[in-house]
Amino acid sequence: MRNYAISNAIKSSRYILFINNDVEAIERGWLERLRSVANRPDVGVVGATLLFKDRGIQHAGVIVGLNGAAYNAHRSAPHTNASTVRNPGYLASLFLLGITPP
Repeated sequence: MRNYAISNAIKSSRYILFINNDVEAIERGWLERLRSVANRPDVGVVGATLLFKDRGIQHAGVIVGLNGAAYNAHRSAPHTNASTVRNPGYLASLFLLGITPP
């Protein structure tokens, strides 16, 4: 279904957004920030950090592991610590290079 949508949309669209119907934006400007990163010539795909209701990380990228199996990166890791400082992730992988996190 997605491949069909892309093959038809690519003719008239520069950007394409795939989003689940259960996603709720919690910060203003998120779409503009994603689009600004996608507009860079060295970037092909961007994604947002998705959180569970308890603010644990649901999805922050994909890791391909043993035998080609894929899994959500940082799944269930805390998004912030007790003092609301954002979790940088392993080797700061939860921060996008060139963009200062909020």
